[in-house]
Amino acid sequence: MLFIPQIAIQVYTLLDKTMIGTIISDKSEVGYYEQAQKIVKTALTVITSLGTVMMPRIANTYSNGDKTKVKEYMYKSFNFVFLLAFPLILGLISVSDSFVPVFFGDGYERTSQIIKIISPIILFIGLSNVTGTQYLLPVKRQTEYTLSVVAGAIVNFIMNSILIPRFGALGASIGTVIAEFTVTSVQIYFTRKDFEWKEILKMSVKYIVSALIMFAVCILFDKVIKSNSLSTILQIIFGAISYFVCLLILKDKIIIEIINVLKEKIKVGKSKN
Repeated sequence: MLFIPQIAIQVYTLLDKTMIGTIISDKSEVGYYEQAQKIVKTALTVITSLGTVMMPRIANTYSNGDKTKVKEYMYKSFNFVFLLAFPLILGLISVSDSFVPVFFGDGYERTSQIIKIISPIILFIGLSNVTGTQYLLPVKRQTEYTLSVVAGAIVNFIMNSILIPRFGALGASIGTVIAEFTVTSVQIYFTRKDFEWKEILKMSVKYIVSALIMFAVCILFDKVIKSNSLSTILQIIFGAISYFVCLLILKDKIIIEIINVLKEKIKVGKSKN
């Protein structure tokens, strides 16, 4: 039951590049798509790493019969995904035009377009990582997890067949976003009685607002300063600062907890000295 979904994931992950290379005569499209995938998936690793940590903890808590604690862990995980996903998505969209030429060199402008289209998978995979890896698998609901992943693989194949002949790598990117949205939607449907999804979605509002302000700062920075490696780094730094300042003003619990932990560590460090 764990093997089948992993095969399905690998199939529709590799299927994109295979279909682009088979359908499109211009093989450079495969390169543009692969490089964009690497950038987005690298950013995604920050979020999905949480699943590796939380899965055994939730499995242990569930086996002990503490369902209330399981839900508490889950809501914290959703909060964590929202905290990182929205700034990562809008951050990639805002800096891709300046970042891609610096990182890859001239001629990779197509990669920048693909990054902008495919970046929403950070949110969808982040959420499905919580509902699937952190919840459905630990509570022994592998069948539902498998169905969601297989549904994503089928949708990905259909979308690729329709969109790649017309749009190339951009079509594959749209297909990937729709496929990941499908996986997440199916898992939300299966867990609709386990979690208050309206409340979960309400958590995202402050992060969306803060990320939009960060996006505006990054775009303004890009318009004012000429694009180069230094300006891209500064753009990222100022964007991150504006995002966390907004969350601090909105009194986000996670940010306040982080600040409190840092304060305690500083106090401990000073007392030892």
